[in-house]
Amino acid sequence: MIVGEKHYICIVMNINRLSKSVIIKTYYDMKFKICLFLLSISFLFSCNQEHLSTYNFDEKIIFIENDPHLYLSKIDTTGFPQIRNGKEATDFILSALTLNYVNNDCYPSKEQLQKSIRIFKTEKLVQQQLEAQYLLAGVYRKEKDLTNEVHVIEEAIYLANQEDDKEWLFYLYSYLGDMYINQFNMFQFVKYLTLANQCIKDVPLADMSISTKIQLAKNLLYTGNYNESYEILEELEYNVGKNNTYYNDIKRLLGVVLYKMNQLDSSIEKLNDALATEKSMSHLFTCHSILTYCYYTKNDLVKAEQHKILAKECDTDDEIRLSEIEFYTSPDTSDEKFHFVEGPNKLNGKAALAFCRERQSVAAGDNQRGQDQMLVIEALIDKVTSPSILYNYSNVLETVRNLFQTSLDDDDIASMVKLTMEGANGWNVQSYAVEGTSAFSSSYFFGYSSMWVMEPDMSTVKTAVELMNKIKDGEVFDMDEYLESK
Repeated sequence: MIVGEKHYICIVMNINRLSKSVIIKTYYDMKFKICLFLLSISFLFSCNQEHLSTYNFDEKIIFIENDPHLYLSKIDTTGFPQIRNGKEATDFILSALTLNYVNNDCYPSKEQLQKSIRIFKTEKLVQQQLEAQYLLAGVYRKEKDLTNEVHVIEEAIYLANQEDDKEWLFYLYSYLGDMYINQFNMFQFVKYLTLANQCIKDVPLADMSISTKIQLAKNLLYTGNYNESYEILEELEYNVGKNNTYYNDIKRLLGVVLYKMNQLDSSIEKLNDALATEKSMSHLFTCHSILTYCYYTKNDLVKAEQHKILAKECDTDDEIRLSEIEFYTSPDTSDEKFHFVEGPNKLNGKAALAFCRERQSVAAGDNQRGQDQMLVIEALIDKVTSPSILYNYSNVLETVRNLFQTSLDDDDIASMVKLTMEGANGWNVQSYAVEGTSAFSSSYFFGYSSMWVMEPDMSTVKTAVELMNKIKDGEVFDMDEYLESK
């Protein structure tokens, strides 16, 4: 409202969330025509920018989430050769999000994402930038580039903090929590889960978006609050349609929660529902793995074996170790009972320790235990020579410094890290097991006159000494070929 001695101008605006239409009613004389025209143009331009940055983008996101396949049928996803401004970058991000919703393993070009983020920063399109950064983190995760993945999420957290966007902060901190629990880093997981929960502690459940509710249910699942997680997921299952991008997530998580609650039949039903349309390899792996456990528990070994094979086919994690045989751990080995299947097993520290200690539950006894210990050592070598560890090796060393002894100084270790990072072929790891026979005899170490011991087969001991001497002499060889030649 502008008030003067003789002139009165009244501008009435009706701004609709969807159309952003502007109705201008004016009373003016000729003297103010040009002034008002310029004011109107300026206001419309401002509304158009806000239209791009806020409501229209949010509405399209909701539309995509409700039915990504329908949205996909209405847009051209053949390519975005040029991204020159906020509109083109926004169209690109909407297309990329749609394709990712349809298939969680589908990510756009890293270079186009980075270019879009630069445009969003320049034009201050915050929601677009956050979505783009979230996608870029997924690209780095797929490339197993932990350093850049964390960096992108931390940049997004900084932006969300500036905007005081509680739900985005919750989602981003939860992302880091998910990442660290998958690495069995419980300290970091608890840290970020706590930060995430603080962000939404004052937000009523009814006001949360579907994606936030799902993430909250997942966090509750991680912390053992199965009933609370189930209640949220059950309400979502009732209200979310089958075409919604989160439908499979809800079904899959319900299956996992019901398995944890020992409701095996219901768990199987939900997981099979999720499998009907699931495309993500990691989610397929989760479903088939849980179904394997369900059917083993129900003693349906045929279906358990079928899903175990399917889980192996869907898994792309090169950190999963192979077991030569299937066995359960005995009470003397661990206070927690572990089940190891023949083939791939993903282990945390406690499970790995139980795996390499067990001898009572396996027919080969100590011989098998020795071979299992070598499998764990090889797995540890693979893990510590991975980029995620090497690029942060100083932090890892500081964390475990009081848990091991070594004659290597810091310079030696730094030199080995550099050598490993520069090496094209990695480490040449070979293993050989000495053998022996069971016997009851005296033990000099324990001081008993009679106890179970293993009498070594000295021919295998001799071979082991020869192999160690070859390594000490710097020879490069294939152990199997050497043994065949003897």
